[in-house]
Amino acid sequence: MEMSDIQGQATYDQGGPPGEKKISEIGRVFGVLFSPIKTFQDIGRKPTWLVPLIVVIALTLISQVMVMPRYDLERELDTRLDKARERGVQVDEKTRDMQLAVMKKAGPVMGIVGPLIGIPVVYLVLALIYFAVIRLSGGALSYVGSFSVVCFTGIPGGIKGLITGFAALGRESVIGSEVQSLVPSNPGFFLSAEKLGPFAHTLMQFLDVFGIWGLALTAIGLASVSSWTRGKSATLAIIVYVVMALLLSGLAGLGAMFGG
Repeated sequence: MEMSDIQGQATYDQGGPPGEKKISEIGRVFGVLFSPIKTFQDIGRKPTWLVPLIVVIALTLISQVMVMPRYDLERELDTRLDKARERGVQVDEKTRDMQLAVMKKAGPVMGIVGPLIGIPVVYLVLALIYFAVIRLSGGALSYVGSFSVVCFTGIPGGIKGLITGFAALGRESVIGSEVQSLVPSNPGFFLSAEKLGPFAHTLMQFLDVFGIWGLALTAIGLASVSSWTRGKSATLAIIVYVVMALLLSGLAGLGAMFGG
């Protein structure tokens, strides 16, 4: 197998007027938000990913720095234990204190290490899914092009994370379930998690303004870096998004059922 087979065909050439001025890396970051068609056409001619990836990670870390001082680990743990007791699981005070000590040590580390490792890994996998589906369907797409689109379309999510961080500054304390509902960008903000249950409440959070924004950018981006039409690209992006929403909502439901 040749290297070109591993990397995929060359990024689909959108042509472009000869001598057209290239958009800078920072210009691309702002361009995908305010002029996505023109910007993704430029990205299609030469895909890049490092700057948008750094931007998303930086926005997420800034959000974490604002949220973590207000994250109430004791209330988080007690909420979980109360749910466990409702199912007949008894936890003594010594075990509770040990769990709290572990959470206090691991929490700040995971808050920083999580975005640094988790975001690139998720993006690499998501890019692989787009790449594999389009290539197996006979389309032209490079893996670098796919990864570039994923990194740039992650910027709206990073912006939401930053807004979440500022929203947390107005709270005396927050726990995990509250952090996800600090921004009124989805139905989960307006609906009670207790009434809906963890599965439905998590699912509602995917009907999000920033998530839909990211989907629209993904459709434009994939169509610009591949030989697929915008309609086919949108269909693929929506299917992947729905599968992710159902999977994560299911895990939230199972977690509440078995783990408190």
